Amino acid sequence: MTEQYIEELVQKYADGTATPKEVQQLMDWYHAAPIGDVPWPDTDAQEKEKVQQRMLQRLQNTLPAKKGHLYWLTPLRVAAAVLIAVLSAALFYYWPSAPVAYITITNPSGRIKQVQLPDGSTVWLNAATTLKYASAFSKHRQLQLDGEAFFDVTHNAEHPFSVEAGEVQVTVLGTRFNISGYTSSNRTTVSLLKGKVRVSAEEKELAVLSPATQLEWDRQLRKAITKSIDTTAAVAWKAGRLQFQGQTLGEIMQALERWYGVPAHFTNSNLSQCRYYMSFDSAMPLKKVLDLMTEITDMHFALDKQTIIISGKGCQ
Repeated sequence: MTEQYIEELVQKYADGTATPKEVQQLMDWYHAAPIGDVPWPDTDAQEKEKVQQRMLQRLQNTLPAKKGHLYWLTPLRVAAAVLIAVLSAALFYYWPSAPVAYITITNPSGRIKQVQLPDGSTVWLNAATTLKYASAFSKHRQLQLDGEAFFDVTHNAEHPFSVEAGEVQVTVLGTRFNISGYTSSNRTTVSLLKGKVRVSAEEKELAVLSPATQLEWDRQLRKAITKSIDTTAAVAWKAGRLQFQGQTLGEIMQALERWYGVPAHFTNSNLSQCRYYMSFDSAMPLKKVLDLMTEITDMHFALDKQTIIISGKGCQ
């Protein structure tokens, strides 16, 4: 039988218009073909519901209940009962579900963006950050992050909240935390301010964080480090500060690139490994930031044709 003919038999049986011969053909097909191969004719969810309801009604008409009497099923009626149960399950599991609509928000350089999620949770996106999530959350609230963001999650024990940032996944129930997971960086950090989160990578639990702790995942070394932190410094960007606490100059310049949208170039790659402590107002012009960095370090920072050039002897 062709797929089109099978579809016609299913519809006829659901409508109660199938002849005894067609019912028998449907039984024969049911015993011979894998139920997962049923080619349902329409992808509309309402149509699926109508077909299923008609099939259930047809079964009730075929097998009437008689009060006070034992009712013996003929082999054909037994087969019909089995068929309707299997087909109803197939309608539920194999009918193509409606596609999930996703929202993707991309925050450009030089600004911080606040986002309200469907469940009432609030997210602040740092510069050059992209966040993706379903327009309507189901049982599991799942998000994808490329960049840095601070999350203030609405508590809901029945609907876990998780964020994927590259290889790292953070799962919470209700909490406040920060994730920095730019694809351009070798490190992903998770900083917890309130509540409790479970951090995993490659389907393996890395740690369960308590407040004022941070997990740093090194993508190259495949290693995680957990440490205590100053939570104010961890989310300084949210308050309009470009704050660095012992990061390498390479990491500092990556942050400036994302904020100001201007690439950086080291004349000597060894300069990128020097570590510094510094803080700037994010509203400060790039030229002024570079002048201050020249005063703080033993290097020279110049803006040449929309590229930051870093030169000098380097750190000792």
